[in-house]
Amino acid sequence: MIVPNLVTIILSLLLCAYHGSTYITWIEARIPLKGNRALPGTPWPVPQQWHQQENVFIADPQTFHFESNVQGCDILEKAYDRYREIMFNGHNYTLDESLKKDRNILNRCTVTVNQKVLDCDYPKYGVDEKYDIMIRPEGCQITSNSVWGALYGLETLSQLLYPSESNNYLLINQTYIHDWPEYKYRGMLLDTARHFIPLEILLANLDAMAYNKFNVFHWHLVDDQSFPYESKRFPELTRRGAYSSKHVYTQKDVKLVIDYARMRGIRVLPEIDSPGHTKVFERVFPNLLTPCYGEGPDKPYTPRYPEHSDADNLHPLRNETYSVMLELFKELKEVFPDEYIHLGMDEVYYACWKSNPEILSFMQANGWTEMNQVEQYYVRRTLENVKNINYKYMIWQDPVDNGVRLANDSLVEVWKDTRLDPSMKSWQEYTRPIAQQGYEIVLSACWYLNYINYPYPGRDWEVYYLCDPRSFTNVKAEKDLVVGGEACLWSEFADGTNILSRIWPRASAVAERLWTNPTINDVDSARFRLDQHRCRMLERGIPAAPILNGFCGAYEWANKKVSVRPGDRISLGQ
Repeated sequence: MIVPNLVTIILSLLLCAYHGSTYITWIEARIPLKGNRALPGTPWPVPQQWHQQENVFIADPQTFHFESNVQGCDILEKAYDRYREIMFNGHNYTLDESLKKDRNILNRCTVTVNQKVLDCDYPKYGVDEKYDIMIRPEGCQITSNSVWGALYGLETLSQLLYPSESNNYLLINQTYIHDWPEYKYRGMLLDTARHFIPLEILLANLDAMAYNKFNVFHWHLVDDQSFPYESKRFPELTRRGAYSSKHVYTQKDVKLVIDYARMRGIRVLPEIDSPGHTKVFERVFPNLLTPCYGEGPDKPYTPRYPEHSDADNLHPLRNETYSVMLELFKELKEVFPDEYIHLGMDEVYYACWKSNPEILSFMQANGWTEMNQVEQYYVRRTLENVKNINYKYMIWQDPVDNGVRLANDSLVEVWKDTRLDPSMKSWQEYTRPIAQQGYEIVLSACWYLNYINYPYPGRDWEVYYLCDPRSFTNVKAEKDLVVGGEACLWSEFADGTNILSRIWPRASAVAERLWTNPTINDVDSARFRLDQHRCRMLERGIPAAPILNGFCGAYEWANKKVSVRPGDRISLGQ
């Protein structure tokens, strides 16, 4: 990582003061900010190796173009158009002849993909994502071994540009970057069942994910509250399970999300949770839910709040349960191109099963004494069904905690932590036994973005930034099993009105942890870089929330000149 000299630091401060791209300041005047202010054009996540020189070039929007050894790849062709627009942001600066004579002009970038067989399909788990960038007098060069690495190179290139002091043209320093991700799984979960998230918000979030080099959109499609996914196999689930006909992701919508994500190097991983979180199925398949006997063995479908409702969890003993779920999984496999499915399997509360005489009799007949054996029965049958349709799978950690054995290529997501529930252990205590069984692990326990008051509002990103997913052990073989992490936004208190500003830029802290995994946990200096990136996202149309007092110059969200009379009505978003 680059260490700027004193002259460059002073220059960067002057540039910030003049072109006003970003400036944060203290909350209280008596408590000044620590750390080093970011240089203009500092990428986020910070590259693994970044060497920047004082030689500066001017980017010419009139003549700038991309060249490539790759032909016929729509992902790159669309990316060139998209990033040219992002880089110049509609500013058609005209460079006068004196500038062209006195300064080096950057007017092209060559993109080279060194891949014998070009993969321009859908991104897959574990693809090569490294890239190199060279900015020098001969021009700009991005080199990678894959289309996906080239996309990350384009994103970094777009972030290296910064306005001149007069704000009349864009500058870029002579630079060499060699970069790669520390973790191959860098995910974000969005829950679209508690609240329906409008399609345009999902697409905008995919843009923001690309700006931060996330590569998996974990789509928690349905839950107890609603079934907004349009199922062709079971249309009544959609009709009766969605909040309304307007709160539905049609299969056309889903395809748009998948293709939009593909263009940005992002996998779309669908989740249908079971056997818990399935109350919505009762509206169409009442026999799929387990009857609860809250008032005794002769009174089915009676609740005992808060332990259980009238019917909870899918019924583990009925063949119809498995046939319906299998058909749903088959449909997802036809719609979603990813080789993995997320099966959920978390929070299977046993109270209803314990009250059910049929389940208790089944346990006695099989010599079972523990309720988790019923859970294992459901999980094993479901995993076998999924395996038979050639799906690989990812699950929450709960079945592994309860002794279920998975396929060797399963991904286990660790979500439990004492910070989320005081009755739980720390995530480190849960993670090591899972690693000792040899499973690949994705950590989300540190990064539940719906918790907004820890340690105190506005600075929880610092806690996210400092979470090291491999800090649960000193054994290298166990550390290596952690393949990534995931920021999660559960939507009990978020919808289209606030979800983007709740995610960003807090998730950016997760992004840098998963991409660079910085060995120097300098939160004070990261704060300045994060603020610059937050302003960058504002400029690109993402309503990222502020992390401290200050300003973003011309990039303030919704900073529009309005002409309105006192009797008129202001309508935002139009």
